[in-house]
Amino acid sequence: MIDTHTDVEELEALVAEARAHHASDPEAGLEPLARALAMSVFASMSQSEPEDSLETVEAHAQEAVERLLECLERAPERDLEALLGAVLHAHHLILMMTDREAAALASARRVVAFFEAQSDAEPDYRRGQALGLGALALLTAEDDADAARGLLQEAVALHEQLVEEDPLNLPALLEARVALAQALEAADEDEEALEALDGFVERALALVGDEAAFEGSPELVAALGAGLQLKVGLELTFEDNDQEALDSALALDALNVRAVALDPSLLPLILESATMVSDIYSALDRSEEALARAEAAVQTYRDALAARPDDTSLQIALAQSLGLLETSLSELGRYDDAVATLQEAIPIYRGLLDDGVEIPVEAMAAELNDLGVALSVLERHEEALSASREAVTLFGQLAIDDPEEHLPSLADSLDNLSVDLAELGHFEDAFEAAHDAAQIFRSLLNADA
Repeated sequence: MIDTHTDVEELEALVAEARAHHASDPEAGLEPLARALAMSVFASMSQSEPEDSLETVEAHAQEAVERLLECLERAPERDLEALLGAVLHAHHLILMMTDREAAALASARRVVAFFEAQSDAEPDYRRGQALGLGALALLTAEDDADAARGLLQEAVALHEQLVEEDPLNLPALLEARVALAQALEAADEDEEALEALDGFVERALALVGDEAAFEGSPELVAALGAGLQLKVGLELTFEDNDQEALDSALALDALNVRAVALDPSLLPLILESATMVSDIYSALDRSEEALARAEAAVQTYRDALAARPDDTSLQIALAQSLGLLETSLSELGRYDDAVATLQEAIPIYRGLLDDGVEIPVEAMAAELNDLGVALSVLERHEEALSASREAVTLFGQLAIDDPEEHLPSLADSLDNLSVDLAELGHFEDAFEAAHDAAQIFRSLLNADA
């Protein structure tokens, strides 16, 4: 077994060794060569800037596909079929980056044709056929969305047959259903997309309750997590569907909490699902429950930082979770506590900036804006004005680079700034800030018209 975390240069040496083995003994050396080529592709693709040129990586991917097909011509083998599916996906990404979509499409079609031809004689080849259909759907989605959905539906049907025969095929089925749901969502067929994700909540809760099964099923956990995240977003698009969205968000949150207990590197997942849960609780006017989830998230990051105090990613997560906590406190009218929470969070961002650490500036800007609002409610207008000014400055800088994303927040912060200025008698400046906010809101309305 070759470790995908092995250094790229080391893998190149392994590829050369495997080639020599294959040259001296083509039959015995075929599978080691195929695996070495595949692992070298994955290692190169994991680099932020691949050490090898994309042309070299693409050549390895193409050869890996060829060699894996040769291996599978002898007999079906589950892990080789899965490896072929992963190589196809990597090959697709490489060819897309080098503007060679036609070559990627041809490669995927060849694999599907191979498995279709074999599956009548050997049912086990249906796994490879289903994986190939998924890769082909990915490649055809942009030019022919209907055809892509048809391919994904065919892949799901094959995976369902395989799960009936062997439950170990469940992760692949759920991944295919998530891909189908994404395709249906892109076609604005949200109800059908939700149908594709039916049963994900129940499966997730059952897995969370089975510690041994959870620990032994990382692929299943990942597939369920992706499906539940998509499911929450889809359910929130329908009116009066907040309870269903909450059920999905709670299942995702439970899944993430269990996953983090096994692998602390997944701690960022806690903030994502806790935010979902708290936001939905708030929409359902269940503010106390929203507060409880936010407090638990904050405590999670405090505990993690106690063990790893120099981890800047955990410091950022703590600051963001404090922002989530402030939202719940403000909803409950606890503005003194909200101010104290933000006055803990914002210095964390400042300290990281002073140390040259990249932070989510939009999160800091939002928390400064919220601080201004809370201070204004408490009639601490001088302090509110300072926070609001800084929020406007940060959102203004962000809007220069990405106006579509940040102009709404800039307008909101300008509106709050105008209130603070007026409270302090700076009426001319207040009018100017309100005017700027109105202009932005008007431009946004015109853009949507």
